[in-house]
Amino acid sequence: MISFEQEMVHAFEDSRQAYKSYTSSTTTPDFSLAFAGAKRITYVEVKEKRQKYNRHSYNLHNQNGKFILDDLTVRKLFILGPEACLFIRDTSNGGKNYYFLSAADLMMIPKRRFNREVSVRSPSVDFSLKGKWMIDLRDARSFIEPEFLISEAEAYTHEVGDVSHDASFYVSPCYGDYRTENIPIYGTRRKLDWQSKDYNETR
Repeated sequence: MISFEQEMVHAFEDSRQAYKSYTSSTTTPDFSLAFAGAKRITYVEVKEKRQKYNRHSYNLHNQNGKFILDDLTVRKLFILGPEACLFIRDTSNGGKNYYFLSAADLMMIPKRRFNREVSVRSPSVDFSLKGKWMIDLRDARSFIEPEFLISEAEAYTHEVGDVSHDASFYVSPCYGDYRTENIPIYGTRRKLDWQSKDYNETR
């Protein structure tokens, strides 16, 4: 089986999607995509789950849908903000499943953060701990073919557009609708005073 990076390159070329590769970079996501009519370049990081995780090492009772990310990977995406997204391929069960998460999704979804001990040492940087995220792929959008990831990234890019003029960015309820999260309603009910109080306090 070819790597996920190679599979996405084939998908870009088969779809005639303009792209640039940065897979050798440690600071830039793996690919940039230029979609027709889009105002911005979209950056994509690709990650893969090839085998099941050790239940005891990660204190997992049920690992179905679980995916582990480097904290550094997430930071690379956050730096780029709305122009970044994550493609995931899960082959740990013998098949192929593909998932899409935008940088905004990564910020909002439920997750568990932890540090993993590593043995690499450096005189200038502390490499004794490596930050990790554990997320649930049920909170991502799922697809059966890699080409659908490209279509989803394009739709996301056009949806976001110029975020300063995107009305959906300013909705009042919690952003996102994720399967593993049930958002409760707390506090006292009060009258919404958007212009004089609520809007000014969020600026």
